Amino acid sequence: MKERLSARLQGLKSDLQKGRESSISSRVQAMDENAYVQERLQDQIDWYDRKSQRAHRWFKLLRGFELIAATAIPFLSGYSGTSVYLTLAVGLLGLLIAVVAGLLSLNQFQERWIEYRTICEALKREKYLFLARGAPYDGDNPFPSLVERVESLIAKETSAWGQSIRSVGKPKTAVPSSEAEVPQEEALRSEADEAVADTKVAIDDLSVASAVFDKIDGGMDSVRDAAGLSPNEVGGEDRGHGHKGGAKRGSRYAGG
Repeated sequence: MKERLSARLQGLKSDLQKGRESSISSRVQAMDENAYVQERLQDQIDWYDRKSQRAHRWFKLLRGFELIAATAIPFLSGYSGTSVYLTLAVGLLGLLIAVVAGLLSLNQFQERWIEYRTICEALKREKYLFLARGAPYDGDNPFPSLVERVESLIAKETSAWGQSIRSVGKPKTAVPSSEAEVPQEEALRSEADEAVADTKVAIDDLSVASAVFDKIDGGMDSVRDAAGLSPNEVGGEDRGHGHKGGAKRGSRYAGG
């Protein structure tokens, strides 16, 4: 009897605790939805929007100056011989082009512009889907899904930003050996297959050439037999013609 009463009492305490936690979490959730959307989500949207516009302006400004300066250098170089100031201007424009290229590479304005605009529009999409209760926020409790998706987007962008900052001014890292082993093995295998195929083609060509030479030798034998000549006589005539040709070339050079 006592065990039943204690078990019943424990069950009532558990139900009371669950009901209290659910009511508290529902009140906190109702309060945190608006706070999260305004203080976290909208704040991040505004921040990425400002940063994207700033990177966009700087990229267009520096890139435009670089193009104008690079176009002006050939034009001014044609008149630089007549004026010392034009020569200095050409040198100064070349120096500024190098500085601008370094700033673009260091600050990565184009990459920042694209990345910030992409994450900004992605966060806007999540916000409007949540407010309209569209998929995937059409369930009974969409707020945790919103928080998870938004924080995942922000975390990915932050991680990519950190990697890009660490990679500025550094050479590209080599592919890890575990990832490079498979492509390397495939490349070696393909090279070996190509070498085998080339060898087979060369052997086939040699076989064809050997057959052609055999036919030529057979034809020459037939011609010699028909003319009643021996191989030494034909070879001697050929060699004799060769000596004669050499004598002619020697006489021509001597005459020269």
